[in-house]
Amino acid sequence: MPSRLFTGLMAVIALAGAAGAAPSLELPLGLCAAKSDAGARLACYDAIAAQLKAGEISTAAAPPTAAKPVSPEAQFGADFIAKDDSKQADEIDAISSPLKSFAYTQNGRAIVTLENGQVWRQIDGDSSKFRAKEGEVVKIARAIFSSYSMTVSSHPGIIKVRRLK
Repeated sequence: MPSRLFTGLMAVIALAGAAGAAPSLELPLGLCAAKSDAGARLACYDAIAAQLKAGEISTAAAPPTAAKPVSPEAQFGADFIAKDDSKQADEIDAISSPLKSFAYTQNGRAIVTLENGQVWRQIDGDSSKFRAKEGEVVKIARAIFSSYSMTVSSHPGIIKVRRLK
């Protein structure tokens, strides 16, 4: 059955190549890599090599897709999560969101999940005790040296946090 699937896939690739739209290597290589039998895997790679030589498969990467616009709130605090300089969100200084849930690490540091989906963790250098109830409004503000401070509407004091998600 797997060899029939592979043969069918190669036929589709060949037809697409004949139509002028040469597919990329990603899918065929993934199918070959998934084969457990070494002989079948080698035969699969040999078939791809023959198609490459014939120009039926393209080594060019797929064209980039347009990035979805990211709201400033969704980007807030994501400095250290994933850096992509092409997506510069408008800078905001603070966000507020109801507290969805929270937990503590083994070291007693708070991990806070907000209603907007963001997850923040109390930094190790902050020994403040986090006290809050689910549903309370939490404010996270930009602080000095690329750090962030979290306050809870019903409790005094700040907690230094870092965004996880």
